[in-house]
Amino acid sequence: MRMTEFQRHTGTVARWRLLRASVPLCLCSSLVSCASAADPPGGPPDPEPPLIVRVAPESGAVLTEPPRSVEVAFNEVISERIPGPRQDISSAVILSPVRGETRVAWRRNRLEIWPQEGFERGRVYHLQLLPVIRDLRDNRLARGRVVVFSTGPQLPEATLSGTLVDWIGARAAALALVEAVLLPDSLPYRTITDSS
Repeated sequence: MRMTEFQRHTGTVARWRLLRASVPLCLCSSLVSCASAADPPGGPPDPEPPLIVRVAPESGAVLTEPPRSVEVAFNEVISERIPGPRQDISSAVILSPVRGETRVAWRRNRLEIWPQEGFERGRVYHLQLLPVIRDLRDNRLARGRVVVFSTGPQLPEATLSGTLVDWIGARAAALALVEAVLLPDSLPYRTITDSS
């Protein structure tokens, strides 16, 4: 029995329509199956926060040459986003004194940090890493870290202290940004207040 040209054409069109209808269904089912949020398979859940395992240069270092960047390494992969209005990882770092922007590069389990103008000779740098960094399971860094290093002079013993007051709340303003400007060159130093 031979198929007529019409029967052949009708069968091809039907197969083509069936194929065209099944492709979106396959795509939808694969997208739905990939969209579920869950811990990856292969082991118990990880409730431990990330830990800082290395900082280079180390706190207290007096360097003969300015570094290209400060590197902070963690014991696991960290998220490149942080909670808050500005979710960029650079919000987790305060570096001073710097005139421009602080650059932060995410490298899976480490951060590279440098000022826009580069590290300069003859300065004492203060890097404050805030406890907002999280791992991929949303465990938050237990506490921040302060790193102080010099690109020339010895580290000074002098300190500047005071209390920033929230007048409306009638209490000390915790986690407020403080900026002190060194004159005559208008070099800004920044830090975050603690709970007291």
